[in-house]
Amino acid sequence: FYMLAIIGGILLSFDNPLRRSFVPEMVRQDDIANAVVLNSIVINTSRIFGPTLAGLLIVTVGYGWCFTIDAISYLAVIICLAMMRPSELRRRPPKPRAKGEIREGIEYIRSVPILWIPMVMLGAIGILAYNFTVTLPLFVTGALDSTDATFTLLYATFSLGSVLAALVVANRGLVSIRTIVIGSALLGVCMLALGSVPSAHAAFPIMLLLGGASILYMTSTTANVQVTARPDMHGRI
Repeated sequence: FYMLAIIGGILLSFDNPLRRSFVPEMVRQDDIANAVVLNSIVINTSRIFGPTLAGLLIVTVGYGWCFTIDAISYLAVIICLAMMRPSELRRRPPKPRAKGEIREGIEYIRSVPILWIPMVMLGAIGILAYNFTVTLPLFVTGALDSTDATFTLLYATFSLGSVLAALVVANRGLVSIRTIVIGSALLGVCMLALGSVPSAHAAFPIMLLLGGASILYMTSTTANVQVTARPDMHGRI
């Protein structure tokens, strides 16, 4: 089990940077912010229905089938990637590899305040706050003394709030330092409120707000970096 987790983590270290840097190649420069937000909408919409389906599978056929069906679903991903037409992508000419590329990316971020401020915030908040998949199940079953079914519903509520916030961000084009600060402040307030709820029932409205605050912060930060960074630096950030 530990070996599978290690291998999965290594694969994700390749998948996540490639997938995120792929966004600017699929849309025009003016549409990058909306593309980032719409991608978040798709992800969080799946998180509304995914936990519900997983809960149904667990109580009917068991945990193993959840992983089996998840693995089979990647066939759809492979098919969709194979159907894409590379000629329609907005690819930039590849730069020859050179020493110090990572250092160059870090130095570039340090030289642009509108980049290094959100990146520092992202590092701090990502380490200390974005641990929902670990802390939320334990919080629900331990502190709130509730069940796995309650966790499923709370997580779906969290994802619903994320989708609603993403739609607002996409509609109003909320990509700025001000939005990032507001989103991070709301995220902190909602987490403090969630930590003080007396019961699982009281947690539902807070989870809705928490999902909205988290996506407001995360999509604003990601889109801000994609829009602000020089085109030749997207692969280094």
